[in-house]
Amino acid sequence: MLYHSQCRYDEMENLYRKAIAAYQRADDSHSRAATLLALGEAHHAQQSYQDAEETVMEALAIHISLADEQGQAAAWQLLSRIFSSQSKHAEPEDTLIQADAVLARIGQDALSPRSLHSLGEFRLSQADAEECFRLAQAIFSSVDDAGGEAKELQSLGCLYLRQDRHDEAEECFAQRRAALASIADEAGELEALDILTIVYVSQGKFDHAKAACTDARQIYTRTGRAVSEVCAQMWKDLQRREEQPELRASVRVDLKSSF
Repeated sequence: MLYHSQCRYDEMENLYRKAIAAYQRADDSHSRAATLLALGEAHHAQQSYQDAEETVMEALAIHISLADEQGQAAAWQLLSRIFSSQSKHAEPEDTLIQADAVLARIGQDALSPRSLHSLGEFRLSQADAEECFRLAQAIFSSVDDAGGEAKELQSLGCLYLRQDRHDEAEECFAQRRAALASIADEAGELEALDILTIVYVSQGKFDHAKAACTDARQIYTRTGRAVSEVCAQMWKDLQRREEQPELRASVRVDLKSSF
């Protein structure tokens, strides 16, 4: 199977290179650059990172010479993924900034929230990670993409927890739950309720925790889904806390290990 896969890859690379040569003879720079990008994607998929970098850099140079800014943005974003695969953290941040700047110049921001999200992940230890996630959230919200907005709210909530900003984390997770509920994403909403329950318990907000857990149990009952381990354990602990007052201080979670 490995041999067969390698043979298919070699055949594909050979076809791409023949096409690139043909486009070069025909002086069709746009098609040549597009094919180089496709070959770079193939090299990346095969984890041939050096070949991928060189191929995409060549495509980028052509797009720059053609003043094709959309092509430049695509090349920058692919380079970012290639660098990220090699854990070159400084370089993907630079390439994402380049891609986002190019897209902004040509008036396209459809990919910008995803670029911003990636920038936020690269900058988790920096103050501007919050700004990246917030900007991405605002863009998703402006185009009524509740799923994208929920993802950014999750990232923000986790960032706030790492910074011990629990009230803000709680608000983000609550907003995430509402966003997922608005698009009837029941699996996502249940996951959000699990997280909310944990955060409420960590804050000693046991009434809120029980309400979130109750909401989750109702969804599990209505949909016939298996109750998650988090929900089952939290419900058990909260019930025991009510029945045995002397154990009330024992219902705690370690947020640092949960996220």
